[in-house]
Amino acid sequence: GRIRGGGGTGWRNYTLIQYYGEGGVESCGAYHNRYYEIEAGRHRAVIEGNYISAPCDGMNNTYSCVRRASASVDDIFCQFTCFLDGPGGQQVDCPKQEPEGYGEYYDLRKDPYQQQNMARELTEDQRKTLAALLHRLENCSGQRECNSEQQE
Repeated sequence: GRIRGGGGTGWRNYTLIQYYGEGGVESCGAYHNRYYEIEAGRHRAVIEGNYISAPCDGMNNTYSCVRRASASVDDIFCQFTCFLDGPGGQQVDCPKQEPEGYGEYYDLRKDPYQQQNMARELTEDQRKTLAALLHRLENCSGQRECNSEQQE
């Protein structure tokens, strides 16, 4: 199958989705998270400022997702990238206990509106498989390389 459609041959069952945050300090739409190193290699997010209910982009809103769609699977898996001072700043590991740290996973057959993040319910093998596919798509180049090793 192909992404959201008929059964054309040669179509791959997955695609890469990426977004890079705007990089400014948030002044609307959410709290501003600043990441502080609490010990070597470990960081904590601290909310700074007041929440303002207007849409805008978070400075740490940078992510990559793999979207899979076939006869046997219909899901999306996302991983986030965190920065000390927003995109362009020093990249750090996202805090594992926060959504940016454990990512997002939605089974779109059961949850088509992506309301229930099931990332914490993935087995270690499922997480590794999805992360490996995502990493390969982030780093491939060209149609031949990116379409190799079809995965469900």
